[in-house]
Amino acid sequence: MKFKAEIFDMDGLLVDSEPLHVSIETAMIKELNIPLKKEMYSKFAGTTSLSMWKTLIEEFQLDNNPKELSAESDRRFVDELLNTEQVQLFEGVREVLINLNKKGIPIALASSSSKMIVDAIL
Repeated sequence: MKFKAEIFDMDGLLVDSEPLHVSIETAMIKELNIPLKKEMYSKFAGTTSLSMWKTLIEEFQLDNNPKELSAESDRRFVDELLNTEQVQLFEGVREVLINLNKKGIPIALASSSSKMIVDAIL
């Protein structure tokens, strides 16, 4: 089968970003004194930061602005990303991308992460 192009999801497929997202968001949740149990957090995996904050604000009747909290979590993620090596490519990703490039197959990236996070990871 000849591929015309390949589209990859970023988080969880190309890079292991979930642990850093969890770390940042858990710290913010604690700072806001939100009584969120660890097992409840899993329902937010794969969703946008804005969606998560909207849900938490509604569920715990907070006065915070979800867009501001989402922007803050994105800023913290990028700061941590640029100052550590916590987010890594999954094994084999580099080789797959190199092989696609050698074959002239265009690649694209899809992500529910903010543009700020995508740009920082790229």
